[in-house]
Parts: sequence; C-alpha cells; structure tokens
Amino acid sequence: MGLSKIPLKANYLSELLLHLRLWWRLLRDPRVPGVLKLAVPALALVYVLWPADLLLDLVPVLGQVDDVLVLLLALRLFESWAPRSVVTEHLARLRRSGAPAGAHGDDVIDGEYRIL
Repeated sequence: MGLSKIPLKANYLSELLLHLRLWWRLLRDPRVPGVLKLAVPALALVYVLWPADLLLDLVPVLGQVDDVLVLLLALRLFESWAPRSVVTEHLARLRRSGAPAGAHGDDVIDGEYRIL
C-alpha cells in the first residue's frame, strides 16, 4: 500500500463526516418539509429493524453491510429531496467552518486588548 492512497481514504472519511453534519443540520432546519424528515429516516430505520433483510444478519459483518448501505442510501435520498437552496447554504457554511483559519478573506478580526 503506497502513500498515494492515504489522502484518498482521508478524503472519503472527511466527506462522510461533512455529510453526516449536513444531514443533522437538514433534520433540524425548519425549511425542510416535516414529512421528508419523518418518512425517509423512518423507512430506513424500519428496514434496519425489520427481521427480513437482503443479507441475513446471521453472517457476522456481512449481515450488517446491507443495513449500512440502506441507511446511507436513505440519507442521500433525504439530501437530494431536501430543498436545493437549503442544502447549498448548509454545505457552504460547513465547508467554511471546516477550512483552516485565514483561508477566506473575511476571517481577519481587528481589535484591541487592554489590561486594566
């Protein structure tokens, strides 16, 4: 395994964390329709808890793969069905908050500090 593959894996992890934060924000945003907030996550949860799966849960690890995939698919559907303007706004804020200090021109704060 070469060093060239490490940033790619780190990028996948950072994108997953970014989208987890995005989904959490979308669930809490009042501009996203309530029926969407209830339907998609609820259906995914029902699938995960349902005793009949695509892959039997009797096989260790392999049995949980379909559950994880269904949850990720449901969250991606939730994101794609949410209002595009809301998703874009939250993504922009998350990307700005995750950037290193000084990466944006508006991050400079000018001030004074005095000890009395």
